Amino acid sequence: MFYIDEDVKEIPKPLEEAPSITKPLQPVIAKKDSCVTLDVHFRGTPELKVRWFHNGKDITDKKTLVRTITITETTTVIIIKKITKKTTGRYEVVVNNNRGEAKTSTTVSIEGKIFE
Repeated sequence: MFYIDEDVKEIPKPLEEAPSITKPLQPVIAKKDSCVTLDVHFRGTPELKVRWFHNGKDITDKKTLVRTITITETTTVIIIKKITKKTTGRYEVVVNNNRGEAKTSTTVSIEGKIFE
């Protein structure tokens, strides 16, 4: 005869959490031709999708000699190797999963210059 243990416990599902930004982007005023690093910390489960935007254009998968983007499980970093008029402007990070979306944005500008 076989007996079934009546104390069978269900395996709990991993908690799902909407994305949140734990360290947002900060404004940067840099010297022309200098190097700037922008970093964002975030959390959420399940796995998050991270996108970087520059002046409204998705640059996440765009490879250039001027910038490097790194994405880990809880952080993302962009290194802008040379600040010029072309690399200044609005930077935004969007983090999302099936539970929601979180955003942070900032401006990068050259010391003493105002660009429209």
